[in-house]
Amino acid sequence: NGSKNTYEFTATEEDNNALYSCQAKNDLIVKPLEAEITTIVQYGPKHVRITGPSEALKGDELNFECSTSNSNPPVDIWWVVDGRAVQGNHTRKFASERGGWKTTTNITVRVDPTD
Repeated sequence: NGSKNTYEFTATEEDNNALYSCQAKNDLIVKPLEAEITTIVQYGPKHVRITGPSEALKGDELNFECSTSNSNPPVDIWWVVDGRAVQGNHTRKFASERGGWKTTTNITVRVDPTD
């Protein structure tokens, strides 16, 4: 049997990609022994946001962007216009500075003169 020391915590998104290490040493070894582990924490985004105009004239072309806060893994985003699923123009998923992912997608619609 050997020595055991336990560190227990509740993982949050801030713990994603965190590096934990432990060291062991006694008088019989010159250099401490060390082990490391990197945590991968899965979590959903805390919010989603749409940017774009809220008013338009007939015939106007409107551009909207939908973006999420960090998540791991990245999320899928889809658009719903008047109850119908609509394909977006371009979706980007990029690594964020905190080790998760940010996702953005945009859509362009034209205000039909009959709307």
